[in-house]
Amino acid sequence: MSSTIQKKLFFESEEGIWLRNELTQMVKSTDYNTRSTYTALSSDELLFIDKHMNYMSNYPSLNYKQYLSNLKLKTKLKAR
Repeated sequence: MSSTIQKKLFFESEEGIWLRNELTQMVKSTDYNTRSTYTALSSDELLFIDKHMNYMSNYPSLNYKQYLSNLKLKTKLKAR
């Protein structure tokens, strides 16, 4: 299966929709570091949501709820 089809299937799946909603909530929150990142392949920034949706679409057998839980732990901003 081509990666484009695989991504489309994941993005439209129940898991993909749920994950995108959760990532969107993280971006809206001030509790997490969700800054865009730069890539060597493009002069444009890679948005937080796109970065993680692309990653999960490449590894559909990963537990998406566990991935999100770990991501929240990694990006949680410490209280000052």
